[in-house]
Amino acid sequence: MVANQKTWNPDLIWKMFMPESSIRIHTTYIPQENLQDYFAWSESKHGAFRVKDAYAFLLGQRGNLETSHTKRKFWSKLWASDLRPKWKIFIWRLLQKALATNCNLAKRNIPVSVNCNICHQFPEDERHLFRDCEISSRIWSSSALGIKTQSSEYIPIDEWIRNFFQLFWREDGIKSERVREFVVTLWSIWLHRNNVVFRNLFENPSVILQRKNTLLEEFDESNRIKGIQLKRVLSESDSHQRTSPP
Repeated sequence: MVANQKTWNPDLIWKMFMPESSIRIHTTYIPQENLQDYFAWSESKHGAFRVKDAYAFLLGQRGNLETSHTKRKFWSKLWASDLRPKWKIFIWRLLQKALATNCNLAKRNIPVSVNCNICHQFPEDERHLFRDCEISSRIWSSSALGIKTQSSEYIPIDEWIRNFFQLFWREDGIKSERVREFVVTLWSIWLHRNNVVFRNLFENPSVILQRKNTLLEEFDESNRIKGIQLKRVLSESDSHQRTSPP
């Protein structure tokens, strides 16, 4: 820039820089006001360097930023859904690998057999219990969703679950009945497993589907009653407003 003139020095610029850079320099606006130069970081919206901006930049460089954003959107949708609170917490614990499966207990040095409590053939982790176990696989194929699990054995269980959530939400909306069916099937498998472990109830696995259908019917009936009560409250409020003196 020409000293004290607030203009670029074309001869010097073309001499010092490549043509592409020279063009970019010439098209850069020079403010006419007397402003003090300052350092700004281009990866920040405000120019200031902040730790969280640097962290976001690092995630972007590693290709993880989109994944992190996608997960936040998933959790936001889950918490905003009309599922029962205990079902939402259950899904959160399942995806965080925080359920007391035999493998998780063994990792915490709790003396238990790691074998599945239902089939007794393979280690009981989230992937096996909720999808790959022969009993669970039959439950999924017999459910209204008709999910075939055989081709999914190499997909991580958390990714497998999120994929179905996102598919159903995308096609059905936030109040997807298929999401409800999917969640309650997972929940019923967990209840069945716990009945075997804590109550020694060796029931026919078909009770998983029966329990799932019962839970869904109770949920629908509860929503129906809530809808009637809400309409009654709104009707009484509207009637009160019409009869109140001005």
